[in-house]
Amino acid sequence: MAHRGPKPKPTVLRILEGNPGRRPLPQNEPQPKVGLPRCPSSLSPDAKKLWQSLGKKLAGCGLVTETDGPAFELLITAYLEWHEAAAKVAQTGPVWLEKGDGKIPKFAYSPYWVLSQRAQTRLLAVLREFGMTPSSRSSIQKAEPMHDTQEVNPAARYFG
Repeated sequence: MAHRGPKPKPTVLRILEGNPGRRPLPQNEPQPKVGLPRCPSSLSPDAKKLWQSLGKKLAGCGLVTETDGPAFELLITAYLEWHEAAAKVAQTGPVWLEKGDGKIPKFAYSPYWVLSQRAQTRLLAVLREFGMTPSSRSSIQKAEPMHDTQEVNPAARYFG
C-alpha cells in the first residue's frame, strides 16, 4: 500500500525551518555521494549518450547521486520513448482517418499519439523527482558532495 498524504520533507529542510511540527528527526539518515551512477550496459547507444550528457549536468547541480541509477534509467527510457513516439506523430499526425461503416469516415487517435501521451505522463513524473521542471525545482535542495571527513549529521552543517 502506498504512503498517504504528501511526500515527507527532507530532513535538512526541516532543520532549516526549525522543525515546526516538533516531530523527532530521523537518525542516521542515508547520505549517498553525489555523482553519476554507472550506465547500464543494456541501454541503447542513444540512451547511453543521453545518460552521459544529462547525467553530467544533473551531477554538476548535485541532483543525482550514485544510488539513483534505477530512477535515472527510468528517466532516460521514458524520455526516449516519448521522443520516438512524438517523432512518429509528427510524421503521421495525431488523428487517423479510418474507413467506417457506410459513407461516414471514422476518426481515430493514432496509436503513436496514445503512446506519446502515456510516455509524456511517465516522463513528467520522473522529471519532477529529479527537480527538472520549473515548479518542482523550487521545492528541492541541492545535495552537497560528501567527503570522507565530512560530518554525516545534517544539523552539524548548519549549527556547527
